[in-house]
Amino acid sequence: MSVKKIEFSKHTPINERNEIKKIYNNDKTKNETQSKKCNKKQTVKLITMPYGEYLKTKYWQKVKYKVLKRDNFKCTKCGEREPLHVHHLTYKHKGSELKHLTDLITLCDLCHKLIHNK
Repeated sequence: MSVKKIEFSKHTPINERNEIKKIYNNDKTKNETQSKKCNKKQTVKLITMPYGEYLKTKYWQKVKYKVLKRDNFKCTKCGEREPLHVHHLTYKHKGSELKHLTDLITLCDLCHKLIHNK
């Protein structure tokens, strides 16, 4: 099986590039199902797209809803109900957050700003 060349945005950090290459090239078995191939390609696409564009995807909207629902649609720091943001504790799982929901928390606008201004 030949290894496809993966194009990266100039803004994609080296560690993300290495992770993407691992995900993309990890499973080289001939019996891989079509669904796995599609999921792998979708994950690579999500990981490599600019963050602002990523936040507009249907995938992120699904993730965001699951986290907001889990956190009862309120800030996990102060309990405020709006406006709310879903915050990444790390960006290690960008593109596969549905498998790592514990890496995300719900924050109100003020708490989110405070976290980013530390």
